[in-house]
Amino acid sequence: MMCNDVKKTQRSLFYTAAIFAFFAFSYACMGLLVYSNNPNLTLPEIIPFLLNNYCPTGLKGLLGAGVVAMCISTTESLLNGNAVIFTNDVVPIFHKMFSKKTYLPSVFMARVATIAFCCTSVYVALYIKDLFRIFMVFGNFYYPVVMIPSILLILGCNIKRASIMCGVFCGIFATFLNYILTGSLSSYFLGMIAHLVGLLLTELFVRMKGKNDKASATEQEV
Repeated sequence: MMCNDVKKTQRSLFYTAAIFAFFAFSYACMGLLVYSNNPNLTLPEIIPFLLNNYCPTGLKGLLGAGVVAMCISTTESLLNGNAVIFTNDVVPIFHKMFSKKTYLPSVFMARVATIAFCCTSVYVALYIKDLFRIFMVFGNFYYPVVMIPSILLILGCNIKRASIMCGVFCGIFATFLNYILTGSLSSYFLGMIAHLVGLLLTELFVRMKGKNDKASATEQEV
């Protein structure tokens, strides 16, 4: 969001992906080592077992403070980013459909969206009551929405905003539908596929429509 051009954004996303991959690989190795010594552990029990048996008291407190700080920082940035995306990308679509006015109280809409997202997050946290399931739900709706546009941006693809928004809605819909039908929380891969398919089909439709419009305009001029 703070980059001036596409190249800087690509470089920033590449470095972020490399750092994230390093830490994810480190966490996976630690989890595999703990699980290899204690194969009877379930997946939600690996991290608590690692903290209780391999971390001294001071390190536990430091990790606890780090987790709290990480949660606060992540929550604040996500609420901010989602409110801006909702105000600048989602609201104008429906506003153009139902109204001819061009003015939108952006600050007011961002505040309303922040309050709505915050209340929804609190409800989800109180309803699920399981940190691991909360992370799974977050991943189910984060990766289908963010991952595909980020990869296409890194590759330098020029995608229309309408195509991205259609892909986002397809990913969210597929995730919801899979959860309703199967009750599974591991549906982010299906959501990413739905996002990619919806994005590509919409982009193809937009580009074909643009070519047809140009051809019609050329014929009229002739």
